[in-house]
Amino acid sequence: MVEQASCFEDGQIQVLAELDKLAVNIQAVRKKDTVIAEVRSAQFWDSATPETLEYMRRELRGIMKYRQSEGGGTYDMPTTSTTDEGVRETERAFKIAGANEAMLYRRRLKTILDEMVDNNPTLQKIRKGDAIKGDELKTLTSTILTTHPGVNLDVLNDFYGRKAAELQRTVQELIGLDSAAIEEHFKHFLHEHPSLTAKQVQFMNLLKNYIAEHGNITIEKLYDAPFNNISHRGIDGVFETSDVDTLIAVMKPFITNDNLAERAS
Repeated sequence: MVEQASCFEDGQIQVLAELDKLAVNIQAVRKKDTVIAEVRSAQFWDSATPETLEYMRRELRGIMKYRQSEGGGTYDMPTTSTTDEGVRETERAFKIAGANEAMLYRRRLKTILDEMVDNNPTLQKIRKGDAIKGDELKTLTSTILTTHPGVNLDVLNDFYGRKAAELQRTVQELIGLDSAAIEEHFKHFLHEHPSLTAKQVQFMNLLKNYIAEHGNITIEKLYDAPFNNISHRGIDGVFETSDVDTLIAVMKPFITNDNLAERAS
């Protein structure tokens, strides 16, 4: 069942990739309006099967010749094959084309990493928040490519516009952080504030759980759901200004300035 689910998600990625790249020969594309409308509907994905995905791929493939050519931004999947002259060849380039495809690709990678984390020392170190060497990340990426050809951590990292050195952060967002390590990190703040109100305790528990699950947080998120369910003013409606400043300083190791990954999750 796990293998079938993996093939199903890969099929979703392929269909959405082809759909996002449809281009401008309007007359030709309009002939497939019904198919395009169906595959964009929530109802289709609620009941999609491997057979219907394969049908949609065949239908969309017929109009792919009308897409616009794209320059740059693709990722060449490496292969070990060479020509007689010893020139290295590459498989077809892959690029995450939009938010829908990024969501599926991210979900696929998260499933793979969650299955690996109990037996992979590198992932265990990342979950604890420890620093990881570049060679360890390269080995992790190679391991995923070996067991799941075509699924590459670097592709998602590139989609987020991050450098190779930021790959650990991308992995951390996928697998989260160890809840015990998060609890330890906030222990001093809690000891310095022994008389928190019920709302403040609720906010702190929500904050720790969110960081543990997502690996980081943006300042803006502290004013959005689920935090504004406690107060419509977010963190400002729960803590005094001085405590807000102190808490944000404590959160600094987990704060990120972008929310691209959050939008794709």
